[in-house]
Formats: sequence, C-alpha cells, structure tokens
Amino acid sequence: MPRMRLSMFLRSNMMLSKKLLSTFRKNLKMVEMNLMEAYEEIDCW
Repeated sequence: MPRMRLSMFLRSNMMLSKKLLSTFRKNLKMVEMNLMEAYEEIDCW
C-alpha cells in the first residue's frame, strides 16, 4: 500500500511540475515579446 501511494504522489507531482513548467515558459515568452516591443519603441525615438 505505501509503495502505491508513493507512486501516485510522485505521478501527481510530475504532472504538477509539468504544468508549472509550461506556464513558466509561457510567461517567459510573454516577457520576451514585451521586451522586443519596448526595444522597438525605443528605436523609434
């Protein structure tokens, strides 16, 4: 029983970390795009 619970726990943790990683990557892309736009605005000045 404990082993089964442990594997379930690890599996849920893996899924959670994957979700966190994907959201983190999305946030990074957003930041990157914002930086690019900011640089373009600075170039226009």
